[in-house]
Amino acid sequence: MATLNVVDRIAAYFSPKAGIQRAQQRAYFEAIKAATRGYEAARPSRKRPFSRDNSAGNALARRSAVAIRNQARQLERDHDIARGILDKLVDFTIGPNGITVEPQPKRLNGTLHEELAAELDTAYRLWSEWPEVTWTHSRPQMERLAQRSRYRDGEVFGRQIGGWRDDLTHGSEVPLSIQMLEADHCPHDWEGVTGNVRQGIESDAWGRAIAYHFYRNHPGDDRAFSSLDTIRDIAENVLHVRCVDRIGQMRGISAFAPIITRLQDIFDYEDNERIAAKLASSLVFGIQTGDPANFDPTKVQYDPAQPPIYRLDGGMVVASPHPGAGVTMFDTKRPNTNAEPFVNGQLRRVSSGVGLSYSAVSRDYNGTYSAQRQELVENWPHYHAETGVFVAQWSRPSYQSFVRWWALARGVALPADLDRSTVADAEYLGPSMPVIDPEKEVNSQIMLVQAAFRSSSQVIRQLGGNRTETYRQIEAERRERERRGIASVVDVPAANVSPAKPSLPEPAAQPGQPGAHLRVIK
Repeated sequence: MATLNVVDRIAAYFSPKAGIQRAQQRAYFEAIKAATRGYEAARPSRKRPFSRDNSAGNALARRSAVAIRNQARQLERDHDIARGILDKLVDFTIGPNGITVEPQPKRLNGTLHEELAAELDTAYRLWSEWPEVTWTHSRPQMERLAQRSRYRDGEVFGRQIGGWRDDLTHGSEVPLSIQMLEADHCPHDWEGVTGNVRQGIESDAWGRAIAYHFYRNHPGDDRAFSSLDTIRDIAENVLHVRCVDRIGQMRGISAFAPIITRLQDIFDYEDNERIAAKLASSLVFGIQTGDPANFDPTKVQYDPAQPPIYRLDGGMVVASPHPGAGVTMFDTKRPNTNAEPFVNGQLRRVSSGVGLSYSAVSRDYNGTYSAQRQELVENWPHYHAETGVFVAQWSRPSYQSFVRWWALARGVALPADLDRSTVADAEYLGPSMPVIDPEKEVNSQIMLVQAAFRSSSQVIRQLGGNRTETYRQIEAERRERERRGIASVVDVPAANVSPAKPSLPEPAAQPGQPGAHLRVIK
């Protein structure tokens, strides 16, 4: 029931019906207002304006990608923090040895075809020495450079050049090489007059890329004026790794986009603090004039427009040039004790913007083991996901192309017991999570293997090793020890585990009972 206010009561005194109608109408409009109020965040105000830009991801990329890319490159050149961020992003997502690829071809019965896997692994290692057209980078170096370009520029391209050609010598017996291309090679302003070409990418009616258009030369090269014509390559031959935030976005945006302003502010702030500290250490002083009434121009010994600059030496005295003048020392109150806490606070926000941990950005590793491990554990899923993006858009398609051209160049029929649909199957492994306390980490892995919760192969992969190569080295080492008469390493499950404290004996589990295959480490 509507509540009558003072005005309603006065109206109701003269006309009860009018008073009740006023109250009902007011209650109705208040209900309408409450129903249409929505979220407070949707209501702008003078102090809190907000953007009304509803542009699609492709439209935003076309307007902003090039400008942001240029700023990010400038920060990498001039800003130590920006360069360090790129280094850590690449270290945590690609690692020093690139993406580890373990071939996994299967037999018709579903088991691993070990002979073919070993042959593929050897061929892939040889191809990885010089996989790109210039013979400048090995595969790990190529992958690190591609990932670095993706984060800095927003995207990177790779053209897979397959087959025997007169104008190209491949780096191995497998006729496949990769041409690395920066984002500038695919023009953002390339819009096809016919067909669905947007920002240099040709797509079908569903938005799937079917071809790419590239400049033959880098448009920023000082010799690019000689040829800026384009070439068209089908999408199956192109590797395209990009940073995207929107569904349907075709071109990438630099990972530095949300932190560029803050990084520039940090750069300017530290530059000002350095200048102030330098002035303080230089003992700068100035000559202060006195009462203008005492100024005698006939006694001025120098040009007032160009006052002298004094070079201070030990024990020297600066004489007053005229009556009433004095010397004032500049005290900049520097170094500023609050500078480091302020910068570290800004770096915490920067680290959140790029998906890195604060200690990785600031290089501040002060803290307990638990705190450091918690920070690492919380951030590692993000690094693992970023590795997955690179594998899906670069490593997997390039390895599949390698297998196709390897099979063609091999000249020998594939084994009859091979499941041909699995010939290009592989395990793709990025860098393993760093170990903070080796003893604790290793013992935990040993316990998981002994309890049959994890296989030794999984542990090897998690530590960044190759299962096949690790077992091959162990087998070769044992044979060498036996040949030389050296005692073999005993398979001790947990050499560094502290012995169990004396306690009452536990009843042994009989065969067939639960827990009979477990050995608890105390």
